[in-house]
Amino acid sequence: MFSTKRRIIGGSILLVIVAVAATFYWFVLPGLSSARSEPPGIEVAIATWLLHQSVPEELRARKNPLGSDPADVAAGRDLFRQKCELCHAYDGGGKTQIGGDEYPRPPSLRTAIASMSDGEVFYHIHNGIRNRADA
Repeated sequence: MFSTKRRIIGGSILLVIVAVAATFYWFVLPGLSSARSEPPGIEVAIATWLLHQSVPEELRARKNPLGSDPADVAAGRDLFRQKCELCHAYDGGGKTQIGGDEYPRPPSLRTAIASMSDGEVFYHIHNGIRNRADA
């Protein structure tokens, strides 16, 4: 039925397909499915954009209602220690034993907050604390 030449060509094509699939499986797939590797830059850029877009415009424009009153600063510090420090670290750097095993990893607050308005920061803190309380 099939000539020897067709069998050789078919076998060669099948061998190439298997080699490409094996290469993809061994070299590409582990990087796509691992929670231990750093996400690609494009993923970080898209996630950051989505984070900014998740805040309603009227809330994003709000200014910080709290001043530099020592009681407000102490209350904020205590709230951070209670609700945030475990994953984001004492210094906000995001490098903790627990946070390091999360995926996506908790971002460094030192860099994340720099690009957010007061309203965005409040929105994410308020929603993050509320969502953790619901869980």
